[in-house]
Amino acid sequence: MTSDKFALPRRLLVYCDSLARRQRLLETHSATLVRLRDAGYLVQLPQGWKPETTADSTSGVASGNVTAFAVHSFFVELERYRHQQQPGAAWVGHTLVHAPLLESTQDLIRSFAFPDGTVVVADRQVSGRGRRGATWDSPGGSLAFSLQLELQNGCDQPVQFIQYIAGLALAESIPNESPEAEQEAARALHIKWPNDLLVDGLKVAGILCESSVFRDRFTVYVGIGVNVANAAPTAALAQFSWASALTRERLLARFLVRFERFLTIFLDKGWVASGLGARYTARWLHQRQLVLLAETNQRGRIIGLSQQGCLLVELDPLSGERGRSGASAIAGQAQCEAGTCSQYIEVEPDVSSFDWQRGIVQRKQ
Repeated sequence: MTSDKFALPRRLLVYCDSLARRQRLLETHSATLVRLRDAGYLVQLPQGWKPETTADSTSGVASGNVTAFAVHSFFVELERYRHQQQPGAAWVGHTLVHAPLLESTQDLIRSFAFPDGTVVVADRQVSGRGRRGATWDSPGGSLAFSLQLELQNGCDQPVQFIQYIAGLALAESIPNESPEAEQEAARALHIKWPNDLLVDGLKVAGILCESSVFRDRFTVYVGIGVNVANAAPTAALAQFSWASALTRERLLARFLVRFERFLTIFLDKGWVASGLGARYTARWLHQRQLVLLAETNQRGRIIGLSQQGCLLVELDPLSGERGRSGASAIAGQAQCEAGTCSQYIEVEPDVSSFDWQRGIVQRKQ
C-alpha cells in the first residue's frame, strides 16, 4: 500500500512493555519485521523510550510541528491502570507500533502478522476510514489507533458485541478521574449505534471493527479515531471541563485496560449477565426511540440489542404487514403475552444505515 500523500519515509517504531517481550518478538515475528521492511517501512525497535517531535509534511501549507505520541508516558499510564483495575497477566497493549505518519492504522495491522494484542498508533493518518467507506481525518492532536485480538474460532459469545464493548470502554475512559466529571460526561457524551461517540450532536470518536478467520483462529481488528486535542474538524474532547486532563497517552492506556477487562467478563458471562448491556444502553441515544424502516415502510420503537448484537426494534402493529426489512437480516419474531402480540425486527449493523436524527433505518447504499 503506497500513497502520493507520503512525503516522509514510512517510519515505524516498535516498542514492548519489557525486554523479555521485545526478545520474544524478535524470535517469533522476525518474518513480520522482514515483510515490513520489504514493503518500504523503516522499522526500528528502540530499547528505551524518549519523546520525539516529527515534522508535519502531509500538507502543502506550513503547519508547525506535530507532537509525537509520548511512548514512555503511555507505558507508565498503562502500568498504573493495570495495577488499579486489571491485576495479573496483560493481554492487550504489550506491543506498541508507533508511526509518526501513516496512511491507515487499520490497513497496517490487517496487512501484517503482528503478535496478538498489538496496538498501532499514528500521530497523523492521512487515509483513515470508517464504516461504509467513510473517511476519518486524523490531524495532529487526535488519537488514531488499531488493536488486534485473536479469539478461538467458535467462541461462545457473538463477536458482534465487540464493537459495543469498545464503544462502552472508550466512553468510560474519557472523563477526568472524579465523580463530578464522570457525572457530567454521562450527561453530555453519548453512544450512537452502532459505534460512534457524540457530544451535543457532534461526532468526537468513531470505531471500525473488522475480522478475518484462519483455521481455528478468529482475528478481530478494532480501529478507533478520537478527537482529543485537535483544533479541527469538529469538537475536541479536551475543550470540555469534564475531560480537561485528557491526553492521547492516558486515553489509550485507560481504554486498553478497560476494554480488556470488559472483553474478559463478556467472554465469561455474556452481554446481559455481565452487566455490560445495561451500562451500554444507559449511555446511548436510542432507548425507546421511534424509527422508520424505510424499505418496508414499517414503524417501530428501539428497545435494545438482541442476543445476536443487532438493533432490536419493536414494530408498531398498525404500521403494515409483518415482513422482512431490507435493513434486517432476521425476520420479525412474535412474542405473545396476556393476549397481546409484539413483533420485532433485528437490524444488523453491517447491512444497515441509521440516521438517528431523522429516525430512519435503511439498507446501506
